[in-house]
Amino acid sequence: MDAAYVDDTWARQAGLTNDQIIYTDDPNRPDLKQYINIFAARAADKDNPKFLRLTEIYHDPEVEAAIKAEAGFQGIFKTNTAADLQATATDLETKFRK
Repeated sequence: MDAAYVDDTWARQAGLTNDQIIYTDDPNRPDLKQYINIFAARAADKDNPKFLRLTEIYHDPEVEAAIKAEAGFQGIFKTNTAADLQATATDLETKFRK
């Protein structure tokens, strides 16, 4: 095969390298929001200091590097606003309930 779409999660496990990438998605494409990992909590816990600290720790450069090293791929770490994440979750819930 000359070319194939392979998600980076599987590409690394298959032994593919960055030198073999011919195209990569723009992580800011709106239709890719459905793949965002979200830390979710009940509305009553939205300001819980422990949960807020967890999101800070997750985005610490050392933690991001460790996650990338463990996973074996670069991944994309973004910090979306709470309002944006809520809107994305609501849109997806509406879409999948149809």
